[in-house]
Amino acid sequence: MMKNRVKVHLTQARQHAAEGNRDQALDSIRKALAADPGEILITEVLISMERADSNHNQHENDYSSDIAVQRSTAERNNTTDMDSKLEKIFSLSDEALVSGNDAKALAYLKKAVLLFPEEPEADRKLQQLKNRIRAGNLVKIGMKKLSEGDTVKAIAASRKAFDLLPGVNGLEELLSGIEEKEKKAGKPEKKPVIEGELTPENEAQLWADRIRTAVKDDNFEEAGKMVAEAVRRHPDDDLLGSFHSKLKRLGFVK
Repeated sequence: MMKNRVKVHLTQARQHAAEGNRDQALDSIRKALAADPGEILITEVLISMERADSNHNQHENDYSSDIAVQRSTAERNNTTDMDSKLEKIFSLSDEALVSGNDAKALAYLKKAVLLFPEEPEADRKLQQLKNRIRAGNLVKIGMKKLSEGDTVKAIAASRKAFDLLPGVNGLEELLSGIEEKEKKAGKPEKKPVIEGELTPENEAQLWADRIRTAVKDDNFEEAGKMVAEAVRRHPDDDLLGSFHSKLKRLGFVK
């Protein structure tokens, strides 16, 4: 059933590409990617589209290029006018974060969601900041428990922090502290189950699961950011490499 759905999306993508409807073709590919990120046919269709675009661009005249530039500029200006207030709120939130005032940054984003309930970026940023704050608090709890000698609770806190935000500040220090505590206790071979889940292999799988979830939720920008970080941490992982390749072709990885 899953394979058939992917093939339907890819067939539609080829048809749209042949008709010159690139946006619709990309939309079909995104649906296929959400259904099965590991499907090799998706890569083949992307390559086919790139070749078609290359041939088309070689024969495109100056007039059509000027029209495209003018249209792009007009659309960009309209978007800027429409979202100017929202962008200002985002900017104020970012400034508050830089100054270390998480509560103020959170308040700005809550206001953004209230004023722009139909804007998905506002909700995404709010959830992202909530996860960052929660993960940061969990790291602090983990460090406190570690200092008290409660390694099991420190590990539990580190695991929850990782699930929320793998790159949260202080997490690597916490994990190193847990490992050092275990060595000093003379139990290098006996590790709690939760810590065992944070091996390089399982950490890579956690990244893959989070990226797959983001793709299924159509949150491709966030998936692109995550896969870039995941590949940096695990450059030899084939599944992460596959995600990175496909998302980069779609333009979501810099």
